[in-house]
Amino acid sequence: MFTGLIQGKVKVLKVEDLGEGKACWIDSPIPDLVLGESIAFNGTCTTVCEIEKSGQFKIEILEETLRKTTFSIIRVGDELNYERSLTLSDRMGGHWVTGHVDCTGEVIDLKESGPWTEIVIGYPERNAELLVEKGSIAL
Repeated sequence: MFTGLIQGKVKVLKVEDLGEGKACWIDSPIPDLVLGESIAFNGTCTTVCEIEKSGQFKIEILEETLRKTTFSIIRVGDELNYERSLTLSDRMGGHWVTGHVDCTGEVIDLKESGPWTEIVIGYPERNAELLVEKGSIAL
């Protein structure tokens, strides 16, 4: 589980085609990283699959995730926001977020009003049943 609050940024060093997915090598400023750890990148839950002595590590993105996220257009040099998964002793500063992505949205309109900006997001009609009034959506 995650809070949805960004903890830092990392860079994509290499992207490999796996046929039915992609592998991404990440330049790691993340301390004490362990094999199998869950980390959300740009809100998407991933698993650390390999760690080099240099600290660089690999995540693998499978077909369904490529279809539903912006990982389909990821390139070397891209910066990713990351959040490590919660531990039982962490403060809850955000919301419960699984990191399991249902779809990508599109910014349709920006409405500025004083110090605030309302962002209107479009989404596929098939996902309408997942939305509830006053519910939280992780973007």
